[in-house]
Amino acid sequence: MRNLLLLTIAFFLGSISAFAQIDKGQIMLGINLGYTADKMEQPGPSSTTNEETLNTFIINPQIGFGLGNGLIAGVGVGYSSATYTDKTSSGGTSSEFEQKETMFSVDAFLRKFAKVSETFGVFGQLGVAYGTGEQETTPPIGSSSKDDLSMMSVGISPGLYLKPSSRFIIEATFGRLGYTSEKLETAGGTEIKSSQFQFALMNNLSFGVKFIL
Repeated sequence: MRNLLLLTIAFFLGSISAFAQIDKGQIMLGINLGYTADKMEQPGPSSTTNEETLNTFIINPQIGFGLGNGLIAGVGVGYSSATYTDKTSSGGTSSEFEQKETMFSVDAFLRKFAKVSETFGVFGQLGVAYGTGEQETTPPIGSSSKDDLSMMSVGISPGLYLKPSSRFIIEATFGRLGYTSEKLETAGGTEIKSSQFQFALMNNLSFGVKFIL
């Protein structure tokens, strides 16, 4: 894949915690915001060019409860949207394929903090999510179609955090070991199922800040 632009931005807000390792009975409130933009442009035969783009947006409010020993268990709700386009240009004319997905989800997570020093530490997070939504496909020729979409995902992600002050935390989450299954049900009643295992060390990179109140 050439000329690939990948931008991932994630923003986390948390509250009510005295330390990065939240004590038993304390509460963490937060919201995750993420945006990803991918672009690939590839020349084809006879002065033909092909350009593919993928833009995604995610918002995920969460609430977590301290269990003691650096453990937090919580739940959340989410909304995500993704738009994929495939544009082919040749001789001054162009055609475009577009596919849009929107999804609402619920999730549960368990996070374990491990403090290395007073200002630095690591964590691991196990997450399970289920979502339902819609996929709209617009081909270059013909009318668009809308299909139902559902997914289930489970995975583990590692992370690092810095605590420059008692009320401010900066964190980065990277990589994922997990499994995702999806089911697409067309307007005609046909079901299309897919699944994949994922192991990546630097994909799914996100950055976050937390304010401790």
